[in-house]
Amino acid sequence: MQKFDAPPKNLSGTRVVEDACNSFRFELFQKPILVAVSGGLDSTVLSHCLSRLPGMVENMTLAHVNHHLRGNESEEDEAFVLELAQKLGVNVEFTNAYPEMHRLRETGRLRSSSEEAARDCRHDALNEMASDIGARLVFAHHANDQAETILLRLLRGTSPDSLRGMTKISKKGRILRPILGVLKEDIKEYAISNRLQWREDSSNRDMRFTRNLLREKWLPDLANAFNPQLVRALGRFGDLQGSDREYFEDKVGEAYFELVRRSAFDGFVIDSIGFKELHDSLATRVVAKLFEEAGISRELTRVHVTRAINFLRDGSRGKIVEFPVGWKMEKKDRGICFRNAHEG
Repeated sequence: MQKFDAPPKNLSGTRVVEDACNSFRFELFQKPILVAVSGGLDSTVLSHCLSRLPGMVENMTLAHVNHHLRGNESEEDEAFVLELAQKLGVNVEFTNAYPEMHRLRETGRLRSSSEEAARDCRHDALNEMASDIGARLVFAHHANDQAETILLRLLRGTSPDSLRGMTKISKKGRILRPILGVLKEDIKEYAISNRLQWREDSSNRDMRFTRNLLREKWLPDLANAFNPQLVRALGRFGDLQGSDREYFEDKVGEAYFELVRRSAFDGFVIDSIGFKELHDSLATRVVAKLFEEAGISRELTRVHVTRAINFLRDGSRGKIVEFPVGWKMEKKDRGICFRNAHEG
């Protein structure tokens, strides 16, 4: 348990957090909100700050997902969140998730890492809880999280669209991140100034996890060697990528509407003649959208996107190309069909 009782020396961090939450007041009051709380520093600070907005106590509920991954620590986290809700005078909801059982249901290459499974289970549980009470989900992601996400995706290799990172408001408005632009140091300063307690997740110190290594070593080393404002620089880069993506989304939607149609018998039918006219960048995004609409974007990689583009553009490459999880593209008189072979 972390706790600071020393008198506050600098209130600038407190003002930064408060201003960020205040700027979200319109979105926060449109519907009830469900605040995802692990008990860690970030979610504790966000919960505390939101609860101080006039009228917010009646509109917010804390939500905690117990993953049962750290024995007694997991149970103590849950007890801490209950106590926090009581101190703030807000409602609280709890649910359980079992990431390792989730991983056992997956096989081979598609099996998630422990981190991915925990994240997926947590998000599924939180989405279900929010849906049950008609609430928006509020997360405590901040500027350092954003920088880590962008840099990690860049190091692993990803599309330009993915480099936008997270958004303050999701596309459909169901997820809010009020402090996404706030630095970790300001969040910690808020906690010190308000003498808050929070929980420390021992797994965050495990350097076997890539994100922990990135957070504790790589990012600080890069900042010290090249740019002390690296976190802010990565955040600005993500904003620019987001602006580019918004522009492309309109173009992708137009192209997809013109070139792809749903079919009861053939799944998706693609106009390959029109597809050949697309710029490489737009063609890549249209195929990615096709995979997303088919519900298999997680299973298919950039290699599969390239394979699909080549097949759609080059009529001499045979009559069929197969993809994982039972999907295939096939040339027919009506165009090129993309369907699940197991469904007929």
